Amino acid sequence: MATQETQTWIPVKEAARIAREYLQELMPEIPQDDISLEEVEPGDKEWLVTMGYSDPRRPAFLDRGRIYKRFRIDALEGQVLSMNIRNA
Repeated sequence: MATQETQTWIPVKEAARIAREYLQELMPEIPQDDISLEEVEPGDKEWLVTMGYSDPRRPAFLDRGRIYKRFRIDALEGQVLSMNIRNA
């Protein structure tokens, strides 16, 4: 049985995919093509993934601005640990 020290982290692309799917499940009103990967950085034992999307509450004819969400993804298990608002 592998210990936590010998397990490898999930790939960064997998962490980004998990964050995107999680956001889409929670907020299906956001068009898929509007969600963008903004940044990924390693944490202590997690990936910190920031996704951005247009504010769906503002009318399309106005500058909709972007909303950014930061996801903490367990680097070993691939589970979403948290989602927070990330200020630009």
